[in-house]
Amino acid sequence: MHCLRNKGADSQYNQRVVECRLAAQIIAKKAKLVSTTNNWHSIRTLKDVAELAGFAEEPSKMLEFVRNYLNNSEEYYTREQLCEILECSDEDLAKYSLNLNTQDMQQFWLTKRAEHVYSEAARVLEFERICKIQDKDALEKLAELMNASHKSCANLFDCSCPELDSTVQKCLNSGCLAARLTGAGWGGCVVALVDKLNKKSVEASGLDVIFWSEPCQGIEAFSFEGFTKKEIYY
Repeated sequence: MHCLRNKGADSQYNQRVVECRLAAQIIAKKAKLVSTTNNWHSIRTLKDVAELAGFAEEPSKMLEFVRNYLNNSEEYYTREQLCEILECSDEDLAKYSLNLNTQDMQQFWLTKRAEHVYSEAARVLEFERICKIQDKDALEKLAELMNASHKSCANLFDCSCPELDSTVQKCLNSGCLAARLTGAGWGGCVVALVDKLNKKSVEASGLDVIFWSEPCQGIEAFSFEGFTKKEIYY
């Protein structure tokens, strides 16, 4: 389902990139995961920090780093606080952490963003695990993860919007087991989980479904001998 809101109307996406980068840089510096004072310059993503900490495959363990090295999730950082922590000038902050669309940012919600990223990564791995073992209550477990994902997107990453939240609720009210925003957020579409035995009742509810799909292999890339990369189509 599409929520009918234009996600390209503001620079929220760029702000989240910067907030995640700064969270990663501060964790790396405070946890002494970089060797010298200025080595935080090279940290670009929260995944970089997880790899340095040895938990790239266990993102849930990075939540302890968030709790230990970032402030309370209900508090934001100011530019002055960031410069003090990173021991840099405002010019260096702009150079190594911000981007063209965020040069004037004054408030940075780092803890919420990092909590979302690591918990979402953990949910993805758990989702995969449940799909592989196929327990009898797999659908309920997957639904719980999907619903938790949307709540995290809305409350921690702040990438939902009233239109998306309303669309998610409409899916749930229509008999879907779960629903969450899909794509970058701030508009666009919702993906929902439906028990195939209940498909007809969901359709009868009047839900405006763009298309139905079933679990499948997904997109794959193939290399063909004799072709250049530019000639390969996916």
